[in-house]
Amino acid sequence: MNKTLSFISFLCFAAFYNLQAQPKQVLEQSLKKMNALKSIRYQNEYISKNPFSAGDTARGVRKTTLLFDNAGTIKQMSSYNMDINGKLLFKEIYTGDSLYTIELADSLYSASVVNNGKVYCEWNNAKELLNTLITGKKPIIQQKDSIVNKSACFNFLIKTYDTVINNSHHYTHYQLLIDKRTLLPVKIKQTAEGDAEKGGYKLGRIQIYKEDDFSGYLENENIKPGEFEFKRDGFSLQNTAMLSNGEQIPELKVVDLDGKSIPANTFKNKLMLIEFGGTACPANALANPLLNRLHSKYAKSEVLIFGIYCDDTALQIKHYLQTNNLTIPIYTGGKKLKKAFKTVGTPGFYLVNGDGKVLLNSNGYSDTLESEISKLIDKTLR
Repeated sequence: MNKTLSFISFLCFAAFYNLQAQPKQVLEQSLKKMNALKSIRYQNEYISKNPFSAGDTARGVRKTTLLFDNAGTIKQMSSYNMDINGKLLFKEIYTGDSLYTIELADSLYSASVVNNGKVYCEWNNAKELLNTLITGKKPIIQQKDSIVNKSACFNFLIKTYDTVINNSHHYTHYQLLIDKRTLLPVKIKQTAEGDAEKGGYKLGRIQIYKEDDFSGYLENENIKPGEFEFKRDGFSLQNTAMLSNGEQIPELKVVDLDGKSIPANTFKNKLMLIEFGGTACPANALANPLLNRLHSKYAKSEVLIFGIYCDDTALQIKHYLQTNNLTIPIYTGGKKLKKAFKTVGTPGFYLVNGDGKVLLNSNGYSDTLESEISKLIDKTLR
């Protein structure tokens, strides 16, 4: 009797173990399949909500071709990046450890070195997530199967982080759909929320929503080598250096958030701190308190402190200002202004004297930036 009960208990335990192990087994099989491919073509439709600007959502489509080595590492990549309406925005080519980003409208390109196939793309992101879930200890909750494009899909929920701090819910959750037939990822959705802090500054409560939908998989096709070639004829290398100290700035042609052009003489003979910013940049949120303090400190002087956002619409900026405390004026620019000022990233700063010459340039935010700017402003105002 005892032996019979023990055997039944063993069978129940084995069945329970297999039920619990099944999600990880699926992920292992999916990762194994991805690593075994020689090439893949797919379409990725993505949605990304700006965590620093309520109501601002980016949508787009990427059509990507990847060629792998025997270890499943990306050897070559060609990716066409489009808006949600199918308008081609830019192209990326990765070959020989060089990643080329080609801005088709401006006939510009940039080049960077990326070793060992670690190019940023949704395919590598998916593999990294699978590997993290397989090797990690977080429970993988198998939910009711989903149907996507008439295909049955495994549906997994993973709570990688979920806690309450000071009565505030902080979490990061993933939903992962894997096609039962192909064992390839169909959807990866990330939702997260929590109070953010960086560099000693509180950024407030932010929400993250990102979704990648994969479709149109074509496995192990014969791909012509020319698909990964970049012919530079007709393209110029994009600038990677800001205006130098002592260099004359271009004419400032900006528009306020109500669409009114700001007269050029507004900036004539003025000591100015100009921030080139963007709503989606985390470092931009770090720079906001710095700009507010400087704006308050020099409010009674002749110093003009303002921001120019070249990659955002007025509506996006207004959404951003609703959830970010920023007291300085913000104007919109454009690609021509961005190119003329040689802005590399966001935030970028120029301190400019009354003659229109650069006193200081800074690409990015640093903890010492505020004191550097203050010293130069005080010295110039004497």
